[in-house]
Amino acid sequence: MEGHFNDRYIQFIDEIDALTQELHNYNQSIKITFRSKNDFYPEFSEDYEKNRDLLERDLDNLSNYLISLSNELEEKKKNPFKKIPLVIEEPEHDALKNLDNINGLIEQHNLRTQNFLEVVETNSQIIEESFVAEKLDDYRALNNKIIELQRSIASLRNSLHENQTNTEILEKEIILHRPAADEINDDLFRYLGRDEIKLETKENGYQITRYGKLATELSEGEKTAISFIYFLKKLKEKEFKIEEGIVVIDDPISSLDSNSLHNAFEFMKNRTVLASQLFVLTHNFSFLREVNNWFNFENIFYEDSKCRFSNNSTKK
Repeated sequence: MEGHFNDRYIQFIDEIDALTQELHNYNQSIKITFRSKNDFYPEFSEDYEKNRDLLERDLDNLSNYLISLSNELEEKKKNPFKKIPLVIEEPEHDALKNLDNINGLIEQHNLRTQNFLEVVETNSQIIEESFVAEKLDDYRALNNKIIELQRSIASLRNSLHENQTNTEILEKEIILHRPAADEINDDLFRYLGRDEIKLETKENGYQITRYGKLATELSEGEKTAISFIYFLKKLKEKEFKIEEGIVVIDDPISSLDSNSLHNAFEFMKNRTVLASQLFVLTHNFSFLREVNNWFNFENIFYEDSKCRFSNNSTKK
């Protein structure tokens, strides 16, 4: 009998502890942190504040009520065999109503926010499309200009590459022709009978000097001599076979004095004697006489070349 009583007592105490814990949990669950009214749109803030204050009051009353019940249970736990009258009354409240009102205001606020975002997105899209439409013509014009510039750049690059290639070829040709400077100077000396005019090699070509200084003014005879010697030098290139070619020389002794005339004639004769055909044009009677003596009027043979003089001073 005593064992049964002890078991029932322990069960009773456990039930009191369980109820006390349950009341504590309820009390904790109604402790709510509310947002500031400033978080709501102005048209919702006053109603929110009003319902929040009412709900906070109701929750405070309920919390006090739960605490009182817990205290009564603790008192009963201390005096399990004493009858304790329950004088605590449950407070009147509209907590659920006020909570529903607050939730309704939150829904309205969120709905407006959602609508606002949709309006912002719609208006942003309209503005964007308007801006794009406004700038589309400019974009197309600029895009076409870019394409045009890209084509121009590509063309310029190709031209630059071609020019660089041509420059490299010319530089190689110039380098290959530099040794000819000494030969040209020797030819000038034999042609003019004097050596003050010379060609000096430079980085990318030749420079004409007189007594070692840059020659700024050349006589017509000197110009003719340099041009003629260069022409005769070209006759020796591999691309031209003088034995099969036709050579035309136009007044090679223009503006030369009488002392240089004979030297020029001998120089020309030695360089053109092997030509298949030679045409000599001149206004100088003395030079014509030299050519006349060379051709010896008719049917003169020199090595493998047949020479014939005619009134137009032509060697065939």
